Amino acid sequence: MPQYILREFKVTDARDGSSRTVRQFQFIDWPEQGVPKSGDGFIDFIGQVHKTKEQFGQDGPITVHCRYVTAFSLSSDPSDTFSPIYKSVQR
Repeated sequence: MPQYILREFKVTDARDGSSRTVRQFQFIDWPEQGVPKSGDGFIDFIGQVHKTKEQFGQDGPITVHCRYVTAFSLSSDPSDTFSPIYKSVQR
């Protein structure tokens, strides 16, 4: 069972009619508290993001956000974990 959801949006500039597709990956297996029991699902998720970016030839940035919006959170933030692992996978 996939541990992520992939959404696709078509965004159009109202001024000139140009458009682009934005793909949003949502990792859904990160617990409310702590970290996942295994890193395998997260590594697979990162690999899928990388593969999709290569498949569609997109040079744009990858933006990562976290669902946790608290000033003082003791839980690990998946956003802080994604970037260093993704960069390692690219090498």
